[in-house]
Amino acid sequence: MDIKEFCELQNIPYQEEGTKHCRPGWVQMHCPFCHDGGEEHWHLGYNLTGQYFNCWKCGPHNKEETIKEFTGWSWAKSKSFVKKEMKNVSFKKGVIKEQVAEAKEMVGMPKNPVSAECIAYLRKRDFNIRDIVNAWGPLFFGGVVGEYQHRLILPIQYDKKIVSFTSRDITGHNINTYKTCPKNKELIHNKDILYGIDQAMKNTCIVVEGIFDAWRIGPGAVATFGVGYTKKQLILLHKKFKNIYILFDNDAAGREKGIALENDLLFLRANVKRLRLPTMRNDPGSLLDDEARIYKALLRKA
Repeated sequence: MDIKEFCELQNIPYQEEGTKHCRPGWVQMHCPFCHDGGEEHWHLGYNLTGQYFNCWKCGPHNKEETIKEFTGWSWAKSKSFVKKEMKNVSFKKGVIKEQVAEAKEMVGMPKNPVSAECIAYLRKRDFNIRDIVNAWGPLFFGGVVGEYQHRLILPIQYDKKIVSFTSRDITGHNINTYKTCPKNKELIHNKDILYGIDQAMKNTCIVVEGIFDAWRIGPGAVATFGVGYTKKQLILLHKKFKNIYILFDNDAAGREKGIALENDLLFLRANVKRLRLPTMRNDPGSLLDDEARIYKALLRKA
């Protein structure tokens, strides 16, 4: 039973993502611990990724005490309900590595040698292709015809194996800037892992949104493939790293999701801190070398 089913069965008002009171990834309710029954405050949130309760006024509450407060049930009944009916986060180890071990060779990814136009595109963005390949692994070209024409092919690796890929338009004329491997052709879905996880050899990482962001910071940066992160990525961060810094883009979505990721990791008792970009920079990928050194230093100290 998920939280919305529970609320409907117990006639508990709630709000979902898309309303002004509810951020993406949460379900909001009136807090039974601090709500006085008057004005609608919607302070109590249930996080759909971490699957926990947190009131923005009076703090976190465990599932058992919250269910008891909502229903008036005994402690025994509330505990039994949570154990039997409510979904829990799974922290099973080794599942992804088992998938990699069983995986066959990646197919469907273009493997044309990197073209002069790819090199020019990277140079324009202040990246040296030799440095990128040495640090992050091979790059390819999508060709001049076909599904990935005029695209830089960006392999995604896990446990030293290419398990998926994405591609970046290098012409500036394609409405679809990025085009990712279809899910049915991936060995592992890209949102189940983190870009750069193989290169992050220490116990400290900087979480960014995109591949170019990770390149700018250097090995130790890991990317979530966009502003949205998944439960599997959250668990991977928690299990792999002792110290986690978050450096999402300098826009409304980046700030909102950065706060959400920080809250989720804090709930898991991780040592986490959000970092700020210089005001004039929209994302880590646009940092100048002198600006990027500030963040690189955090990884060198690890």
